[in-house]
Amino acid sequence: MFTTLLLAAMVLGSQDVKEEYPPPGNYPHSFQIRQKNDRFHDVTSLEMDFGTVWSDGQNKLELKVHQFYKGDGRSKPRGDPAFRFLNTGRDGWRYLKYHPIVFIADGKRLRYDPEHDGDVGDGYVLEFMWVHPEKSELLSLIYSKNVEVMVGIDQFSLKQSHLNALKDYCSYLALPSRQIGDPGPKKHLEEAISYESQGMDDLARSAYQRVIDQASGSYEAGEAAKGIKRLDDPARREANKKAMEAQAQARLAQEREKEEASLRRKIEQNFRLGRSLEGMNTKGALSYYREILKLAKGLKPEPPELKKAKDRVKALSVTE
Repeated sequence: MFTTLLLAAMVLGSQDVKEEYPPPGNYPHSFQIRQKNDRFHDVTSLEMDFGTVWSDGQNKLELKVHQFYKGDGRSKPRGDPAFRFLNTGRDGWRYLKYHPIVFIADGKRLRYDPEHDGDVGDGYVLEFMWVHPEKSELLSLIYSKNVEVMVGIDQFSLKQSHLNALKDYCSYLALPSRQIGDPGPKKHLEEAISYESQGMDDLARSAYQRVIDQASGSYEAGEAAKGIKRLDDPARREANKKAMEAQAQARLAQEREKEEASLRRKIEQNFRLGRSLEGMNTKGALSYYREILKLAKGLKPEPPELKKAKDRVKALSVTE
């Protein structure tokens, strides 16, 4: 009985454990994620700057997240992501002798003894501290609802926007081919399905392929492969061909209707102008009436102005 209860507790307790970085998604925040390549040192960095996370008037503590890669791109990570704390002090060193950094993530305590370095400027001191959490520790932080931080003796809490930003940042770690700002495979899959439903097969195929390139082996990639298979189905291609032909015919019919409506308006206008010139300029009136005879060719039903124009040509030609 005790063994059964213990196993059940272990299973229930392990349900909340996250072992992988989050997928691309909607993680609202205002922080910018940047990718930079240093060609001279053959290093690429993925970074996010939180700006100031604590201050007391004399000190300003800033936090930045870094992940370094060998070469150009994000295919060869060098270690795990690191937190860089930078303090700008106006009253001398603040963390020189005592600089442990402790996170409490939903009650779980993570303590680090960071590297410490610094420099003295004209009226200020810069202090750098680097924390290198393991992947499991980073996941504990980003999936927590409440994260408190202590640097030396200074305390602050990460806001929800910070945690959202960390999730967004880590979603890029899981997909090295994903471009910064790219909405990710889930969004591309939604776009592809929408394009497919509208018969926009070229756009659908392109979006499906992006899903496969970004998230090979995932659920989204499997659905994208099914989508491409549907697009390649001969019956669908034939149906799309007929649909496109029908759309082309419908557009042609619309264009003809517009052209005919324009001709009828022109005929009406010419008849009014012809009538206004009678008695003043017979030749001018006749030119308008004769143009009506040309414009009305092929129009069905014939415009009422056609018969009137013929009558006026006949009547005016006697006096011309």
